[in-house]
Amino acid sequence: MLDGAVRGHGCILGVSAFWYVWCMKWICIWILALWCSLVSAEPWYESLDEPLHIRYRVEFHASMSNAEFAAMGRRINGRPEHPDRRAYEMERERREQGPSVVEHELWVDHRGVRRSNTSNTDDGLYYDAGNNGKTGWMLTRTGLTLVDADAPSVPGQPDPKARLEDQTRDLGRFFTRGKTIASAVGIGEDAWVADGDALVAQSERMTLRLVEDGEGVKITITEAQNPEYVGTGWSLEGEIEIGDSGRMLPSVFNSFTAEGQLEQRVVLEEIRAISDSEIKAATRMPTVDGEDLVRGAFTFTTIQDHRGGEIVQETHAPDGTVSTERYNPSGRGWLRPVLWVLAGAIVVVLVWLRVRRGS
Repeated sequence: MLDGAVRGHGCILGVSAFWYVWCMKWICIWILALWCSLVSAEPWYESLDEPLHIRYRVEFHASMSNAEFAAMGRRINGRPEHPDRRAYEMERERREQGPSVVEHELWVDHRGVRRSNTSNTDDGLYYDAGNNGKTGWMLTRTGLTLVDADAPSVPGQPDPKARLEDQTRDLGRFFTRGKTIASAVGIGEDAWVADGDALVAQSERMTLRLVEDGEGVKITITEAQNPEYVGTGWSLEGEIEIGDSGRMLPSVFNSFTAEGQLEQRVVLEEIRAISDSEIKAATRMPTVDGEDLVRGAFTFTTIQDHRGGEIVQETHAPDGTVSTERYNPSGRGWLRPVLWVLAGAIVVVLVWLRVRRGS
């Protein structure tokens, strides 16, 4: 009887230990991700001597081969809910009408970042984001979302910081003449070493080769665990001056498929130094009755504030009345592994005590 009880308790112990190990694994992954974000390389704009305003456009070109496009068409034929349908329609539009274009503006220095963009395909809708060191915010025509500027990212929750980092990382390729691409593919900017007339950055996953000549910079994946990546590349060309400073940057960034097909192009249209008052005005937190440097009088009527322990949502009616709702965020996913670990530990201790008492 005792042997059976011990075997039963042993089974429970095994299950509890499994959940304990599983939860600890995910806690370690979360801590590692947080640590990586804290020790990541300093962004290029942290060392700027003065704030900048950058105006540029991003072109998304038709990039599938005819065979790939035809094969995708066959997959989605008669299946309106197929996950590839949107990609197929975008590719078809770009083949027929030219590239999709998104116009961007960025105000940036070490004190704050503001991004504004307008697409040529969505009737002038916009989705802006800003961070002034205290508050991060995301803005549309109808709504404003607020978060703490230094709050860690939480899956499923608004994250203007991540959106801004994507934008500034892409522009960093112009300021570093392409070297930040190494970080984008998981190698690291400090991995570049001289190899004859080229620079090479290497990891277990892939090898990048950077060559610079009088016409520009070309970077190519020469080796990769996934052979489909081999031949994929990027280039920088042209020149643009930062205001009247005499400092020149490449003006065009291209990305190519392994087959050499142009996939995306980023074109710098203007870079100028701006005053402290302009960077402050661009990154200032929007208010319902305020005006914006870019958008003029604000039109949003809903504010969702994530800066406290609860989410506060305000809705402003045309007659001036304001309704307020408060609710707990659903995205506290980081607590779940901790609770599982505590529960698992409690179960293990209780079962161990029962086994010890029974023996």
